[in-house]
Amino acid sequence: MPTAERSELAAEVRQLGGRLTAAVAELHGLVVNNCLTTETHTFGPSGVCHRDWTVPYGSVAVHNGGTAQVTVTNQGAAESAPLTGAGVVPVPPGAGVVANFTGRVLTVYGKPGERVVFSVFTQPQAPAWAQVGAL
Repeated sequence: MPTAERSELAAEVRQLGGRLTAAVAELHGLVVNNCLTTETHTFGPSGVCHRDWTVPYGSVAVHNGGTAQVTVTNQGAAESAPLTGAGVVPVPPGAGVVANFTGRVLTVYGKPGERVVFSVFTQPQAPAWAQVGAL
């Protein structure tokens, strides 16, 4: 298949995924605020927080209340946080970030004993930063 056709097909699949997310969210009663969850998590000894859903999400808002960088990814849990790549967002200490990526799984890596707050939405959110540190 030529590259142009693959790109068009990929765009159509992404668009269909967004419509499916909206339909499933309505069926699950999420039409009030399009929010799948809002959580405060204290990292355990592994420094990993992992969640998954039956419906895809459209964005994640994260506030890092700790003293070390937090990494948010739409990939499954691994032994260590990925440093770069699609679906990988670093959140500096004290910062809040909106990550407009999609997935069904969410993994957050941080320093054991520190806290992070995140909200997971079925739709994209406007990007926002409470404070931007060096990346």
